[in-house]
Amino acid sequence: MDLKIVEIIIPDSVKEIQRGAFDQSNISEIVIPNGIETIAHSLFSISKLKKITIPKSVKKIENFAFSHCSELDTVCYEGSMNDWNKVIKEEYWNNESHRFVVKCSDGEKFE
Repeated sequence: MDLKIVEIIIPDSVKEIQRGAFDQSNISEIVIPNGIETIAHSLFSISKLKKITIPKSVKKIENFAFSHCSELDTVCYEGSMNDWNKVIKEEYWNNESHRFVVKCSDGEKFE
């Protein structure tokens, strides 16, 4: 990934984002399109990501997806807290990242 890119728009027609696609990128904010079901392994690891919007269609977050995302402070999840709690989060999904807030349609919590 070109480290100069700080913003990217992913069209709704995308149904899968490959592992490590935004690894070590300078992207600060991203909206994952509806229809994506998995946040892939190392997708944003060591990136400058600050805010991400995740659709309710996501059912799994793989290991190291947000590893070392030291600037991540907000995850906007488009479902309820109950839906968020049902998302399968592999053991090291947010490895070495500081705490961030997950905002859902009916509340928020820290991870």
